[in-house]
Amino acid sequence: MNRVPNWLVYVVLGCAALGFVIGFSSNPIAYSIPLVLAAIIFIFYRLGPKRTTSHPRVKKSAATEAKMKAMRNAKHTKNVKNHKPIKTRRSSASLTVIDGNKGKNSSSHSIEKSSTGETQ
Repeated sequence: MNRVPNWLVYVVLGCAALGFVIGFSSNPIAYSIPLVLAAIIFIFYRLGPKRTTSHPRVKKSAATEAKMKAMRNAKHTKNVKNHKPIKTRRSSASLTVIDGNKGKNSSSHSIEKSSTGETQ
């Protein structure tokens, strides 16, 4: 996905701010009610119940710490390897066609002959 250039974001935000200021100066009541509601929601969000982590902190074992340290070091010192493309294996099954010489009933046999122009 392509990123939006920073200058375009600033232009759009500047136009939005300019439109807000012009609109607020022409009709302050229409803009003050949503601003007050947004401020109240923001205050409740900030001063609302705190999200506490009730999970007790457990100390990691020495083996786990060593493993995590090794993983972190491996990420930083890891060289990019050239991976070979995965080859798909072809099926080794040998397929054979079985002749369908089934006994046909007489009604379908007669229809088949009549369509080809033969008589019984």
